[in-house]
Amino acid sequence: MAVGCNDYSKKNGTVVSSGYKLERAGGYVVFDSPLQPTDTVTVSGQALTLIQCGGFFNWSIDFEQETTESTTFASGGWKEYTATIKGWKGSAEAYWGDDRFFKSLGNIIVVKLFVDSGASQKCFEGFAIITSEGIESAVDELVKDKIDFEGVGELFIRL
Repeated sequence: MAVGCNDYSKKNGTVVSSGYKLERAGGYVVFDSPLQPTDTVTVSGQALTLIQCGGFFNWSIDFEQETTESTTFASGGWKEYTATIKGWKGSAEAYWGDDRFFKSLGNIIVVKLFVDSGASQKCFEGFAIITSEGIESAVDELVKDKIDFEGVGELFIRL
């Protein structure tokens, strides 16, 4: 959900500006404190119209944590590091069928990668940029299409 300056969240009819986090990928509003069964939440915003265009049979995600050296004279002769920026990237494979991934190179997309095939909808979800596409064809196999992507912002785990 893309949220602009005219968007708002209300809890029990009162506009709230803190105490919650917007998880734009998926359109979730997560409150810091549990809601009561009688609470009513209203959210104004815009939503993306999504179409499924993957049909992947294989995918992977790598989580990253960059560090910066923070050694001081008090470090006792040992290097020390401080965690700085987090990130994620991944790849996915599908059977080739058209040029939709090629046309999406460099574009921000919504990535929703399921962990099972059941009705549970357990998945990893976030925004990413398609950074590369490769097509592979062997004489005795179906043509395969592989994309690589870099996360843009947080990746949400919906388990």
